[in-house]
Amino acid sequence: MQLSKEILEKKVDFCDHLLLLASRLSPGQSEMKGYLLWERHGCVLRLAQWDWFRMKCTTVQYISSLEAVCQSLREIIAILGPIRVDSVEGGNGLKAKQELEELETQLQALEKQTMHREPTLTLRKNRSETRFNRRSIAL
Repeated sequence: MQLSKEILEKKVDFCDHLLLLASRLSPGQSEMKGYLLWERHGCVLRLAQWDWFRMKCTTVQYISSLEAVCQSLREIIAILGPIRVDSVEGGNGLKAKQELEELETQLQALEKQTMHREPTLTLRKNRSETRFNRRSIAL
């Protein structure tokens, strides 16, 4: 099922809120945190792709978003990876590992194309800041 952009953004907000609560109620690594990160990472990735395909962000911004998703996937793997492979949690850990490998390959290709690796070149740090069109930067 495809969710609208608005619903994806709300889902990210809800996951962020629940992750904040979880960090206070149960600090450290937990299955609940793993589940929330898994749900959140999928939405963040789709939103980054949404902006990229519609030329609402620069290549550097897209790379930055993908790097954040990769970091979430590493944390998901650390939490859910050690759990039994035949369980749902362990299966999600394996999916996260495969998705991380794919994203890292994509990131390497994008970085070679842009040759911009400087974090100071990013125009926005998170989704709530003003969005720029790639074409407007060249003007």
